[in-house]
Amino acid sequence: MNQISFQILLFFSKLPLKVLYRFSDVFFYLNYYVIGYRKKTVLENLRNSFPEKSEAELKDISKKFFRNFGDFMIETLKIFSISEKELSELVDYKGLDVLKKAHEEKKNVILLAGHNFNWELSIALQNNVPQENFYGIYKKLESDFWDQKIIESRAKFGVKLLETKNVMRHFFNEKSDGNSLYGFAADQSPFKTKIQLGINFLNQKTPVFTGYNRLPNKENLMFCFTEIIKVRRGKYQLTFSEITPENEKFEGEELVIKYMKLLEELIKKQPENWLWTHKRWKYKNRLTDEMMYQGKDYPI
Repeated sequence: MNQISFQILLFFSKLPLKVLYRFSDVFFYLNYYVIGYRKKTVLENLRNSFPEKSEAELKDISKKFFRNFGDFMIETLKIFSISEKELSELVDYKGLDVLKKAHEEKKNVILLAGHNFNWELSIALQNNVPQENFYGIYKKLESDFWDQKIIESRAKFGVKLLETKNVMRHFFNEKSDGNSLYGFAADQSPFKTKIQLGINFLNQKTPVFTGYNRLPNKENLMFCFTEIIKVRRGKYQLTFSEITPENEKFEGEELVIKYMKLLEELIKKQPENWLWTHKRWKYKNRLTDEMMYQGKDYPI
């Protein structure tokens, strides 16, 4: 059954993007006006994040979000069959000199991104940087069949997928020689049993993921923020900027605070382009006063 489903998806994946975007338009209409998939969740998240905006403004952002969400799914489907040339036409890069600098300094790079559309297209990066290895940090799918198909579709562009549970072991064994990039979508919510830190983010108490802040040999790595902007339908811009410590090295939660502030700025710049369908704040009531960050308000 999985194989049949995959062949059907592969067939549609081979259609031109301009045709697939028509499917996205249909999906938007059905979802937004008929099905209403997580429409209430999206609006609730937007209301809590932007209390200064009117209901009309929030509904306009929600509408634009669902259009982008449809494009995201179509573009992600296209990855199964997309050519290198087609992929390169979807993404422009800025700040590649930062990654070149890391390579020259023999520092591996941690790319910290958010779930901004379309983060999946970052797989095109491998052919634009001097680093030999590009690892995408991901959570293994429950289905071995679909997990393997995802791995294969990324591997054709040189991307190696590294499971989250194996990240620490990998970094203990891997030397920082400037030849590796690691892509983290670092804005996911931590498991409720692993919440250790909360910050004020988008006007709400927010449990934050901090795994990248505990990487071994952190001082020998370069941390970069990946800004993902949707320029228009079918065109994205990824900009890389180094996140630098105030002193010689990152102290305490400094790296986490700076990353989250950069992400918040990006979301405010293009709110319709962040993944609002998840209940990211469902565990915020588990945050105690002691868990909330009380340190320095680091500039970015």
